Amino acid sequence: MKGKKVSTKLTMSFSIVIALTFFVGVAGVIGMVQINRGSMEMYESQSQPLADLGMAREYFQRLRVQLRDIVLASGDLEALALIEADLYNHERGFVKNIESYRQTIYDPEILELYYDIMFIFAAYQPGMQQIIASARVHAPPVQMILMMNDLVVPTDFIMEALDYLAYERVRQAAHANEVNRILFSTLFIAIIAVIAVILAVGILVTKNVSVLSKLEFSRLADENATLESLSRMKSEYLANISHETKTPLTLVSVDVQLVNELLTDAKIEGGEWKLSAEDGLLIREAMERAQNAILRAGRITESNLRLASMQENREKITVIDISKLVTSSAEIRRGVAEKQGNRLNINVPDNLPRVFGNIDNLTQVVDNLLTNANNNTKGGDITIAASANEKFIIVTVTDSGTGISPDILPFVFKRGISGSGGTGIGLALCRSMVEAHGGDISLESEQGKGTAVTFTLPIYNAGGEKSHE
Repeated sequence: MKGKKVSTKLTMSFSIVIALTFFVGVAGVIGMVQINRGSMEMYESQSQPLADLGMAREYFQRLRVQLRDIVLASGDLEALALIEADLYNHERGFVKNIESYRQTIYDPEILELYYDIMFIFAAYQPGMQQIIASARVHAPPVQMILMMNDLVVPTDFIMEALDYLAYERVRQAAHANEVNRILFSTLFIAIIAVIAVILAVGILVTKNVSVLSKLEFSRLADENATLESLSRMKSEYLANISHETKTPLTLVSVDVQLVNELLTDAKIEGGEWKLSAEDGLLIREAMERAQNAILRAGRITESNLRLASMQENREKITVIDISKLVTSSAEIRRGVAEKQGNRLNINVPDNLPRVFGNIDNLTQVVDNLLTNANNNTKGGDITIAASANEKFIIVTVTDSGTGISPDILPFVFKRGISGSGGTGIGLALCRSMVEAHGGDISLESEQGKGTAVTFTLPIYNAGGEKSHE
């Protein structure tokens, strides 16, 4: 009889444990469903603004193409009339979509950037009309090319600003998703904890020890860690890919423009181009540089896509000849610097120790720093120098340009902060890439006299490869 009572109590205790576990599980599932539903609603609310930004960017890109078509159709009034009609539709489409996006802006800083875009676009439109008017009277090609060049800076600003607005939208969505993920994980862990306590009480009462719950908890923790890693790499991809591909595409644009100018100046005799040997060599070199830049853009895109897998990303890490990387990256920028009237000096020894890292990422760091130096210097000097001490490679890019305001100087490596009117993404990316390689980056600048940016990379030690990874 006593044994029967004990058995009955054990049965009741076990039933109570099962019931409590069931109710806690149901409550937890309901809570997690609500959190997941909130995440889905958040993403749906962001989809339309991102679509508006994408359409605005597409219409503005078409505006750029149509302006080039107007130059090519110079003097052909019938063709110009058709192009102008398309141009007007693209202009209306851009304004309509960007204004639609404006209704979803609540951040004062983002709203200020929106007004900057509209101000630049308002200043951009007279330039468009001037090109159209010149094409109607069949103005000289050189004159219209100069007009097109005047629109390069506002065009780049609008494109970069639209990309930054899209990046901010994705970043905000990712942040909200991260908050929901933390809530989800916290609720999940709380549920597991409560159930574990209930089971522990049941174990003490029923004298039954279970190891399976601990193993399951460990497995879920490992899976969460893996998912967090993949989510983080995906967010980094969205932030980096638009900016990383800009530099090689800019190089392609410069070289294609150079070829176009040389062919425009060439004479036609008997239906064939009459080119000097020197111009022919310049065209060949420009096309080779453009091809290399296109291939590099492809490698950058491929590298970012492969961030979705930690193992695949490690395959891109290798021992690098930093002397060759810095020198070749700088030589590619020489033509762009000289077009700005700048002198590019390369002081890099051939025998620097090697480093361990990602070739495309380090190339992007050098490209970004040289691009910033060139954008802020006209008719001056740009110098890239490299040296080594016992532990680090030291690379410095110096210019004699406009410099950076002391008010902005402490914040130049923060995303969204720019000392030259840009989007403020380039230096933030440089810092992330350099620090990911175990190095450091710093900047010194005096307004009106120039800027010097220095970054360091650990010297490769074959015996310490794991620490580099």
